[in-house]
Amino acid sequence: MAEDDAALAARVQGGGLQVTHAEWLAIEDVPPAVRRVGALFQSAARGPPAPAAPVPFDEELWAAMHAEAAAAPAGGTKLQQLRRKRLAESVRADRTRLAEDLREDRPPRLERYGQRFECFLAAALAWLERRRRSPLLAAVTAGRLRAAAERRGPLPPAVAARLAALEAGRGAAPAAALQELGEHEELLAGAPLLDAELALHDDQRAFAAAVCAACAPGAAPLLLRYQTPPSGGKTSATALLGACLQLQTQRHVIYACYSRQVRIDVCKHLLAAAVPFAIVVQGVASPHNSCYHQRPRADVPPAEPEKRVEWSLSACRRCDRFPVALICDLASSVLLLRHGEQHVLLFDEPTADVAPGMQADVRRLLRCAPAVTVLMSAGVPPFEAMPAFVAHFCARHAGAELRTVASARLPMSVTALDAAERVWAPHQLGVPVDVIEADGHLLRFYSPRVLAQLAPAGGVAFADLLSYAAVRAACLRLLRAAPPAAAPPAPAEPLELQHFCTRHAWRLPGASLVILDAVADFLRTALTPNVADLPTLRRLLKHEERHLKAEARQGGRADLPRSKSEGPPPAPAAEAPPELWPAACVLNTLEHLQRHAPQAAKSFPTKWLRAALPLPTAVRDTSHETVVEAALCGVLPFGGLGDALFEATAQTLAEQARESLAVADAQLIYGLNFPVERVVVGCQPLSYLEMKQLCGRAGRTGRLAKAEVVFLAEATLRAAMVPPADAAQLAEAAVNFAL
Repeated sequence: MAEDDAALAARVQGGGLQVTHAEWLAIEDVPPAVRRVGALFQSAARGPPAPAAPVPFDEELWAAMHAEAAAAPAGGTKLQQLRRKRLAESVRADRTRLAEDLREDRPPRLERYGQRFECFLAAALAWLERRRRSPLLAAVTAGRLRAAAERRGPLPPAVAARLAALEAGRGAAPAAALQELGEHEELLAGAPLLDAELALHDDQRAFAAAVCAACAPGAAPLLLRYQTPPSGGKTSATALLGACLQLQTQRHVIYACYSRQVRIDVCKHLLAAAVPFAIVVQGVASPHNSCYHQRPRADVPPAEPEKRVEWSLSACRRCDRFPVALICDLASSVLLLRHGEQHVLLFDEPTADVAPGMQADVRRLLRCAPAVTVLMSAGVPPFEAMPAFVAHFCARHAGAELRTVASARLPMSVTALDAAERVWAPHQLGVPVDVIEADGHLLRFYSPRVLAQLAPAGGVAFADLLSYAAVRAACLRLLRAAPPAAAPPAPAEPLELQHFCTRHAWRLPGASLVILDAVADFLRTALTPNVADLPTLRRLLKHEERHLKAEARQGGRADLPRSKSEGPPPAPAAEAPPELWPAACVLNTLEHLQRHAPQAAKSFPTKWLRAALPLPTAVRDTSHETVVEAALCGVLPFGGLGDALFEATAQTLAEQARESLAVADAQLIYGLNFPVERVVVGCQPLSYLEMKQLCGRAGRTGRLAKAEVVFLAEATLRAAMVPPADAAQLAEAAVNFAL
């Protein structure tokens, strides 16, 4: 134990996750989507909402919307006549809006029709039933409209029939619809007529209820396995639990975190849910400003690790609002748990081992697991696979309850491609259908493009194309009925890392996450050809500085008083400075395409054309020259830079999907929540669980669109698609729990 304490002290003294001012600014920059999720967590913490009373469908309003003229007021009291008159005026205005929407081919919106659902539904059906509308888009949208309408109350038979006709495809050929879906997967999102209705997932609700019950006085200790797929909402569930516990009891929720990027993401969700929190690094707590009503008292923390924890807990007690959540590095989590056991531990990704010394830190933390401990991961092993840890936990906490909350939800499908952009699926590598069906990770690889390979001559119904779940079910049905299809021949020149910033960039539209063994090698081999003809950034900055100084001097002379005989001042002869960073070096700008891929520039989608990243002056002046050059080209490097200001800025830009390539090493495959359309796997083959996490980074765009995983080597493709034997997989997942 003395050796363990010495190692822990060394980890605390030498930690490198200091909280910087740039990181606090990045935390405060909460996107609107995260704020909506935070508002949902706040309302969920106050209890389940009362069931909404059914709203009867106003058939009179529906009929008036379709009549040539609105009903004239007649009979009844004056108040009734006035109401009918106002209704007639609103219906006439709605008809005018409908005519404008149809003339401009604009999707109707509910708020545009004064929240009158019947008028909006009539306009939506008129817009969807036009011949130019894609049958697949109309079918998916009609299904969402029907679900929204039925939540309000029953629909009249005539309205339900029109929606059903749209959902059936209006006689569209399934083969043509499948081809269209393969080219435009975003059709599965439907038309943006209604805002997406946010709701808690069942597993999130069960997770929060189990932990809150275990925190009640006299409750039994709890060891909970919270198992959800990648991008299943584990990280945001921390904010949900914090919102629930701050109303129940004053307990700290310790979220064990080992990545700056994950820490920023968790804090944003806590801030959106109005949960007071503190960041604890190297045993020193830094409460957020929301914990105070006035300016906090500032004093210097002690140097000894144990005294730092006492100082941090005292600082938390002095807060005006109790910081429910403590976002800690692994070493700080151990110190806090050794100091007191009344905390709740949320250990995200306890199976990870992607940094030097991390496995020892994980085991050190597991030995201190408090009475309420949650293990959160897509690959957390079952209890019987980690007997040493379970026995240790039950010995520390008598009468402990072992529970599992698991989710069967699957996010959108992903398409696996090799370097030649051929589509692959697990069955092509010999994986049996039953294994594919039982493993959600493998099932995710069955996208519309795989279905198009499996059904080139038919065998697909129109109903198989209306959701990702239907597409997967159709793929499994075809696999059972016919032999697996072989991979098609290579259609293009293979993708190569050294050309990602030049002639291959246009083949990676949108935002891509590139996982490599060494980020520096990519910057040296792939970025250098793109900026070969450009002066160094230092020279450009010096040229800009000289021009600004010349302008200042000329402006100063112009302000000096002149004699009457001198006449007007001469015009300045200095030339205008060139653009600091030419657009021809910014990946997938029009100028870049014309320079490196002139043929592709003619057909490149306009929505994927890029602009230069807005780098703050402080980053441009203080960060490493190569890193800044990469960012100006649209390439954001992550991991191991040691530059907190650049990393915080880069995370904000990546969360806004402003970059073309985010380049990282394997340390960032856990908990990364950047919105990327594509993951490029250029590293050495990882374990099956790590490949599962890595593939889960694709498609986190907040919307339905094409999600791709590009494997540059056959070995990584096999590592991701061929699961090991059950015993080997369990041993791999439980290696960190061998205390």
